Amino acid sequence: SGSKYVIVANGIVSGSGYDPATPFNLHVYDMAREMASGNGNTDVLVFHGSTDAPTVDVYEAAGPAGTIIDDFMYGDFNGYLELPTADYVLEVQDETGAVTVASYDAPLQTLGLENQALVVLASGFLNPANNSNGAEFGLYVALASGGELIALPKSMAKAQVIHNSADAAAENVDVYLDGELLLNDFAFRSATPFVDLPAGVEIEVAIAPSTSMSVDDAIATYNYQLASGSKYVIVANGIVSGSGYDPATPFNLHVYDMGQEEAATNGNTDVLVFHGSTDA
Repeated sequence: SGSKYVIVANGIVSGSGYDPATPFNLHVYDMAREMASGNGNTDVLVFHGSTDAPTVDVYEAAGPAGTIIDDFMYGDFNGYLELPTADYVLEVQDETGAVTVASYDAPLQTLGLENQALVVLASGFLNPANNSNGAEFGLYVALASGGELIALPKSMAKAQVIHNSADAAAENVDVYLDGELLLNDFAFRSATPFVDLPAGVEIEVAIAPSTSMSVDDAIATYNYQLASGSKYVIVANGIVSGSGYDPATPFNLHVYDMGQEEAATNGNTDVLVFHGSTDA
């Protein structure tokens, strides 16, 4: 009598088609809250409900507050985190903290969740193909007022890519992101608009000849971890040929991590300058 509970229905009811087939159950938390315990805070209860996800850590990267949940296992509730109402970045890491599996924005302030208590659930499957092509893994919010769960957006950054390699052998190139074709026949002295790229997790950018059939044809590969909400300018520059150029400054991607899409001051034009002439 007088107590408050959060009850999460979770797990697998089917006799086949799921690996692992973690049995269905009701998971009960007996110290639930309908409002934040402190004025100006948002209280967050977290539940691990992804049946095929391993033990994980949760790292807050915006503050950064660091590791806020350690060794979080399937079926666990983590007691309420009493957080100042702000916008956070939550990185789901393996239990060693060395590898970020996924990164999500938790915009508590932007969503106006001050003084509220809520539940964040790890939901869905890391490997849908092994689980009847079920829902993909994500972090979802249940409000005390109820209703459809709110998906936390995956962390994203923006980048503009500029092809400035004057080597004739690289006049047109293909660009791959994590093994998938991102830019086809990307021409010398052309630029993309600012495009969305995954942030908070390691991404692989590969450059290949325009005749490439797959990422296996790449001539250069680079790994990055972009910051959520940041903007980048990436310039492809330098020489890929083994002869015919003096100096043969090696091909590389040059990254500027404070890119802008518009001037900082109204009425101005902001100009970023890059030196990309290999023999100048």
